[in-house]
Amino acid sequence: MGKLLAGAIGFLAFGPVGLLFGLVLGHAFDRGLWRALQLSGPDAVHLMRAQFFETTFTLLGYVAKSDGRVSEAEIAQTETLFVQLRLNAEQRLTAISHFKAGSVSGFDPSLTVSRFKECLGGRRQAQHTLLVFLAGIALADGTLSSAERTALNQIAALLSVPPREIDQLLSMINAQAQFQQRAYQQQGGRHRAATNEPSGLDTA
Repeated sequence: MGKLLAGAIGFLAFGPVGLLFGLVLGHAFDRGLWRALQLSGPDAVHLMRAQFFETTFTLLGYVAKSDGRVSEAEIAQTETLFVQLRLNAEQRLTAISHFKAGSVSGFDPSLTVSRFKECLGGRRQAQHTLLVFLAGIALADGTLSSAERTALNQIAALLSVPPREIDQLLSMINAQAQFQQRAYQQQGGRHRAATNEPSGLDTA
């Protein structure tokens, strides 16, 4: 349910790019990310969410810049995440700062991933959701470059996640995006057909 709702909102607001990221975000909540981040008290949960936030936007910048430039589609997709997460002005500035830090030439993601692992331990849901976000931005412009794939594999290795999981995520995102896009195109065709039917009014 979360994937469909978030995908619809993303598509209506931002077109195909929003659709893809809406599906990614919806998938994260369907998988119960925040339930997976529960510890003994609110302070621990706050720290984990803050670390997840920092890691996500830093590595989004890293993957986006891995092929040499951050594309307009990747910027739009990151902006979509700002909207869907309902970030306030201060949070947006912080997210942008993290993104820019990750997109600096020569950035090494190992320290960022190390802090993520120290804070969130072996929580597979958190790791999985992070990789879904990263795979989503790698596919934002409709293609996956060899440099983007290398960046994804590098981060997966740092998380001790096998490459086949990246393959599965990429296939899942592609399949969901194609299915939803076809559905919206069909709905649009039906809507155009309906609006083109004679209304019965005399236009003379």
